Amino acid sequence: MACNGAETVMFISTGVETLTGLAPEEFLSGQRTLAQLVHPEDQEAVTIAIDQALVNRAPYSVTYRLTHVDGSSRSVHEQGQVLYDDKGKAVSRGGLLLDVTDQAELQETLLRQLALLDVLMETTTDNVYFKDAEGSFLKVSAAQARWLRLATPDDAIGKSDFDFFAEEHASAALADEQGIMRTGQSIIDAEERDTWKDGRMAWVSTTKMPLHDGHGNVIGTFGISRDITKRKMAELAIQENQERMTAIINTQRDAAASKEDADAVLEMIAASAAQITKADGAALLLLDAEGEQLVVRTAQGILESA
Repeated sequence: MACNGAETVMFISTGVETLTGLAPEEFLSGQRTLAQLVHPEDQEAVTIAIDQALVNRAPYSVTYRLTHVDGSSRSVHEQGQVLYDDKGKAVSRGGLLLDVTDQAELQETLLRQLALLDVLMETTTDNVYFKDAEGSFLKVSAAQARWLRLATPDDAIGKSDFDFFAEEHASAALADEQGIMRTGQSIIDAEERDTWKDGRMAWVSTTKMPLHDGHGNVIGTFGISRDITKRKMAELAIQENQERMTAIINTQRDAAASKEDADAVLEMIAASAAQITKADGAALLLLDAEGEQLVVRTAQGILESA
């Protein structure tokens, strides 16, 4: 496209009809100008770009929307050059218009998705993270930042599990992530015990998956975890109580079935009590009907007798 300073169109390609719905003849005859079709919200940007080119005597590049005759808009990228006469006066302008509607729509869609992701990362109560191939954090949710005891999610960027957790835990997590990247297989709803460097511990239910780029290449991992410490501790307490009751029942059964003498049975009961209570030792105190002490036994033998 080229035009002189009076905006008279000297040449325009047939591709303009695709962009505007108008035949090239309408521009060549002066019935229409491209400037009339620039979206009102973009007119200032186009004017600034051309004025800057005049001041700097340099090429210009600007992206804007053209209004089609059917009322729709097409996004175009214009690269142009102002031409001057021998006296340095601007006499014409030539430019190349590229239809970038698809790219613009793709970028707008991406921006919307990123905005939604930001909302999710800020509001979710789950711990969410994205890591690179070396296990360093790329992005974390606000909840994950609090889990790591950081002031803001940005404070996690570039750090890894080794900056927060005990060596054994961080190494195991990295091994999981490397396995996911190597095989493409996710870890779903696994129970994991997080152990911090200061010894603090917590249980989480975690899902870890491969992170892909736009071409499908695995570039890292991302994960979602939820604190299940209260539930897990309750489960462990129930399990421990069940094991204790089973041990007590087994002790009673063994004592009743034992053919050993009384002293041996008492020592066996004391030893079993120590194991059941996970104590360093245990004592067995027998009293007569009047409450008088008859004998004391420990897991090691007789301490004293009446």
